[in-house]
Amino acid sequence: MATREPIRASSEFGQILAKLDPLTNLVGRWVGSGFNLVLLPDKDDKQFGFRSLSNITLESLEFTPIGGLIPNRGSDRDLFFTGLNYLQQISNAETSGALHVEAGQWLIIKETTEPNAPGTVVRQSTILHGNSLLAQGTTSSLDARPLPFDKADPTPQGQKVDAAYVQHLEAPPLPSGFDPRYLKDMNAALEDVIKKQEADGLKIIHTDMLKVSAPSSDAAPVGGVENIQFLVENAKVTKIDATFWIETVKQADTLIPTFMQLQYTQTVILEFDDIKWPHISVATLIKQ
Repeated sequence: MATREPIRASSEFGQILAKLDPLTNLVGRWVGSGFNLVLLPDKDDKQFGFRSLSNITLESLEFTPIGGLIPNRGSDRDLFFTGLNYLQQISNAETSGALHVEAGQWLIIKETTEPNAPGTVVRQSTILHGNSLLAQGTTSSLDARPLPFDKADPTPQGQKVDAAYVQHLEAPPLPSGFDPRYLKDMNAALEDVIKKQEADGLKIIHTDMLKVSAPSSDAAPVGGVENIQFLVENAKVTKIDATFWIETVKQADTLIPTFMQLQYTQTVILEFDDIKWPHISVATLIKQ
């Protein structure tokens, strides 16, 4: 007698949320602001040979549950997983011009035996610039604010990089409100937000961290970035590292004792002219 698979309909919302951990608190709409910076070759610049682009950004980031479980078929057994759809929209805070649109999914992949691999979190997306991304990584949590942020240095790397590059990075044109300290460490912008909140009596009491890369590691690369032909010739993306901190913030003497905050840092490596050019974006968003 033939058997049929069960109907894969969406579960009740509470059951969906239970399967999303540690992505559960991402569900919803987040808005906020941040900064980005990239140095680019400029053949018209006879003095330095490159230019800097920096922005103060406004951002909207929305996450919605996928719903039911998604099956991945295997020769030995099937893998079922779930996650979130997301839409990220970033604009220039001064001009309102669009800078970045990205749509994709965050997925929770459970531990498997074939292959023998631990559980991971996956971010996959298409990006309006002409890229597609598959990044994989890990999750962790702590009952405190994020640990000291790693330095996010936008200085280009490569044998062709000379003193002129570093000199130009000392004092490039910056939009109003872009602290020159961020030219040495973009993550200082995230630290500044937390310091100001602590001075105002706010305190981060829990943090979930999502850390993904594409490729995931040099030893055993998983995932990657695809580029349209124009980008391959002019600004090929070869690697992305991103860390997201989902923070529960406690505030006193208010009707809402806690609120959710999302901070992230992302470094995109663009390779051209035999130089690795970091394109760094940071932001702090509040769940609405």
